[in-house]
Amino acid sequence: MNSSRNHHHESNRNHNSQSWRNTSKYSPPRKSSSRRDHHYDKSRQRSRSNEKSHERSQRDHRNRQRSRSNEKSYKQRDGSSKNHHLSRNRSRSNDRSKQDYDHKNTQINQKPNNGAQDIFDLLEAFREEVCTFLKSVYSQDIKPEEIFMRWYLHSLIKGGKDYFMPIEFNALENDLAYHEKSLSSTTTKQEICNKVNTIFQKYCTQEYCIKKKIMLRMISNRQENRLKQVYSGPEGDFLSKKYLLLSAYKFMGTLNNHLSVPPDIFKNVQITELFGSPLNTSHSYCSPFSLEKELFSSNGSFFEYSIQPGLHVANPPFDETIMEDMADRLEGQLDQTPGINIICIIPVWDPESQEKYGLKVYGKPFAAYTKLKNSKYFKEGFYLDKYKYPFWDYYNDKFTPASATHFIILSNTDSLLFKPEKILEDWRSLAPAKYSSWKK
Repeated sequence: MNSSRNHHHESNRNHNSQSWRNTSKYSPPRKSSSRRDHHYDKSRQRSRSNEKSHERSQRDHRNRQRSRSNEKSYKQRDGSSKNHHLSRNRSRSNDRSKQDYDHKNTQINQKPNNGAQDIFDLLEAFREEVCTFLKSVYSQDIKPEEIFMRWYLHSLIKGGKDYFMPIEFNALENDLAYHEKSLSSTTTKQEICNKVNTIFQKYCTQEYCIKKKIMLRMISNRQENRLKQVYSGPEGDFLSKKYLLLSAYKFMGTLNNHLSVPPDIFKNVQITELFGSPLNTSHSYCSPFSLEKELFSSNGSFFEYSIQPGLHVANPPFDETIMEDMADRLEGQLDQTPGINIICIIPVWDPESQEKYGLKVYGKPFAAYTKLKNSKYFKEGFYLDKYKYPFWDYYNDKFTPASATHFIILSNTDSLLFKPEKILEDWRSLAPAKYSSWKK
């Protein structure tokens, strides 16, 4: 292929050189037979000269324009052009954050301890050993990974040695009682607690650090901007801390499950979101990790936060133990501090409401709902249909029907600080029309 191409070029070159030699410049002087022929030759030479001069002037003009443009850009390089390049680089960075790739060169600790294991590798091994033990003593119908994450979250909420390692790790009594019939051996609940604690002591006493090559996951532009808005640490550490936060939620299995109340319904209202993270909130918020309190403007754990006067939204994880503990703490906070309004959003898990609204009836008591409904601070409650009041998915920037819910209002003020009907009206108006035709 290359030889034919060279031959082709060679023939063209010979042809061009031959025709070039036949021009009048290299031909013998022609004898003019008349004055008109001589005039014709002169005019032709002038036209060629004019064409060359015109081309030369155009070339000079282009060169002058290019030099002026370069000079102008050099002068502006320390000014607005610098900002332009920064904004362009920032936009490129945001585009890259939408991709799912292995950030191979990111290590959080520059000087990790020799021989120390990465914290997330350690937690993964801890989870694997606990789940293997649970599978050995329970029948196949349980979900040990979900049980472990509930225990981990509860333990971390009670206190941690650092960002991610709890001080204690305890099996939840509710889970043990709920799955007691599924025990496939003579193992008792106390023996399970002892074994789980022994496994925890094995791992929590090991040396660990943060050095893992972190997998950067996709987050939305809204989440990216939110992280930048609430970040309070050193500017140069933002990316590494962001990856660390995402790794924590990836370990917990909640990286793509950040559903929340639609942020636009509280656009003109000052609220505190009592359960959330910097990835699924738009206001002041509480969250489980101390990393978020230290670097991402969180108020800390809800169970350690002193509620101040004003409007608060409690949209907890749909976990029975967390919701029951929330109901107890809200009652205590309302006893201590006046001027508090709280909106609680919990699933419709009580059999009375399930039967009333035509949902599947499971027949199991729902302690959190009972405590909130019987509270002396209970003002009003609304049933929210799953499709008429969908939740907002921060990862995908869209509405998602998740569950039928109770919208419960607690208050220790004579009159409410907000209009619940207006909030519910706005919520329903924002929901996509297609959901109204879906089956319940």
